[in-house]
Amino acid sequence: LNYLEYERNTSPKTLENYSFWLNRFVNYIGDVDVWDIKPMNILDYRIYLTQLWISKKTVNYHIVALRSFLKFCLKNDIDCISSDKLELSKIPTREINFLTKDEVQKLLDAPFEYEKNEIIRKRDYAILQMLYATWLRVSELISLKRSQINSETKQFSVMGKWSKIRAIFMTEKSKLALIEYLKVRNDGSEYLFVSCSPNSFWKNLSRVRMWKVSYH
Repeated sequence: LNYLEYERNTSPKTLENYSFWLNRFVNYIGDVDVWDIKPMNILDYRIYLTQLWISKKTVNYHIVALRSFLKFCLKNDIDCISSDKLELSKIPTREINFLTKDEVQKLLDAPFEYEKNEIIRKRDYAILQMLYATWLRVSELISLKRSQINSETKQFSVMGKWSKIRAIFMTEKSKLALIEYLKVRNDGSEYLFVSCSPNSFWKNLSRVRMWKVSYH
């Protein structure tokens, strides 16, 4: 994990996921030396994960983390099985469905139909407009600060995966939605999108809260 963080500049969320997936394997395999782990142990682990009703795609994430760990071991002259022996499951091709223009508009306008609180209503509308118009990742959106946004140029930058900076462009609608939201803000928080919950007033939104906004 230190190697991923300090030498590969892996994002905090990826580090969190890798820590979870690798520790799950450690808890399963027990206190054994890495050179004693055999391909059959990995097969048994796959079966164990499947019995937890974990999807094939998520099982693959666990295996990718293990492959990364084994590659690290071999790179540092620690004897272990080759990561090439850990194959990923084939995932069925997903069927792509598209929303109609009316469905997209209904989704974007949902906060005005279901939310009575003005601040939350305008915040959620601005969030949906920003996600739709800019293709920002959720982690990038909740980390945005007011100082990053220039509403005049409708352009700003974010640091995404692998510490790469990329330019983001707002549409006129997303810019206006953001301006209207900021007009009703009366706090001093530096974050662009903040919580209105009693136990976390003016803190930046969590991923869980963002999921609820999109879900509702």
